[in-house]
Order: sequence, then C-alpha cells, then structure tokens
Amino acid sequence: MVNFPTSLDSLTNPASTDGLNSPDHATQHATANDILEALEAKVGVDSSAVATSLDYLVKSSSSTNPGHKHPESKITFDISAGHDHDGTDSKLIAPPTVKAKQSAVQEIPDSTTTVLNWGAEDWDTDTMHDNSTNNSRLTVNTAGKYLVTLNVVWESNNTGARQLQIFQNTTQICSVIFPNNGAGQDQNQIFTVADAVVTDYFVAKVWHAAGIAIDAGVTPPDTYFTATRIAT
Repeated sequence: MVNFPTSLDSLTNPASTDGLNSPDHATQHATANDILEALEAKVGVDSSAVATSLDYLVKSSSSTNPGHKHPESKITFDISAGHDHDGTDSKLIAPPTVKAKQSAVQEIPDSTTTVLNWGAEDWDTDTMHDNSTNNSRLTVNTAGKYLVTLNVVWESNNTGARQLQIFQNTTQICSVIFPNNGAGQDQNQIFTVADAVVTDYFVAKVWHAAGIAIDAGVTPPDTYFTATRIAT
C-alpha cells in the first residue's frame, strides 16, 4: 500500500544476503510501480487538466491558488510586506504617498521664516494630511524612508533671495537659498530623503528678502508639498 502523496512512504531496502521472499520481491516491484504512478499523477502530464497536479497549478491560466497565474483582482502591492503567492492576501499594496497643495495664496512677511499651510490635496493614500487640522504637516503613519518634495511659486518681485526649507518634526533636514532670477516671478523646488517613524511629520517653511511682504502660491495648484515612501 502506497501512502504518497498524502504522506511519505517508508520503504525497506533488501540486503545482498536477503532471499527473494524476504522482503517479498514481487511486492517490492508493485510498491515501486505504485509510487512511480503516484509521482506521475502528482506532477501531471503536459497541459494537465487535473487541478491538483503541479503542471496545472504552475501553468494553467485557470489556476489561482496557489498557482502563479493570479487574476489581476487578487494582486496588490506593498513594498514593506513582500510578495504572497497564494493570491488571496493583500500583501502588496501601493506605498503611502501624499500631495498637499495650497488652496489660496499665503502672504509671507519680509525676512521672516514662515510655515506654509496646505488647504487642499491631490491625493493622500495613508491619512498623512488634514486640510484643516495641523494642515502644515505631512504625518507619517507607516515607518520607512520617504522622498519629500517642496515646490513654491512666488509672487512677481525682482528683489532679494528666496529660501525653501523642509523640517522633520522640529529638525531642519533640507534648506536651499535661491538668488532672484531678475525676471519677476520665481519658482523654486527642493527635495530630500528622510528615514521616518510613525508619528514623525514633515513641515515646509519659506523665507525671502524682497523688502516687502509677497505671496507664496501665486498659482496655488503649482505650490505643493509631497511625501512618498520609497523604502523600508
């Protein structure tokens, strides 16, 4: 009697001194044949239609669990969790990302470092931003390394430099001073990568030396603040 594939068989190997009847020679041949047939059934013939065969599980387009041809509805993406081949668990989900933007221009006093507020969003996949409560912050809810980008369009003014800064909590992690381009309206952008834990937050600040108060976000959709998780 053969146990495979339910369980592994325990076979007796005859010694050189054993007779043909101990163990029984015919029984050994029959057992070996049964095992070979069980292995063939387990592997399956080419283009096998037997749903339990390996050929079917690996190659058939109808195989979804635990085969390797999963329907699109079974597959999502998650950088942190890796790939689960059973096709039933949501192990692969899109990485957390947020793009907050200004809903109106924000006046920035001369020579005064000012926190930017974000009253609107293009997207937010991990509840990282609120349009009203602490709306200057992008808050991390999934630990990892984040690409953080700040883009600011300034009111037309030919005087003085402009500065963009990114803070992680209360620590400055990126800062660039831009000379005035002499053409009026300036657009500046900076970005950095930060290793963040849950509850960390990113804040954008600006500064200028125009000599008078000028607006940041003169075209609000073009002034934005983003954070996207790129690694664990």
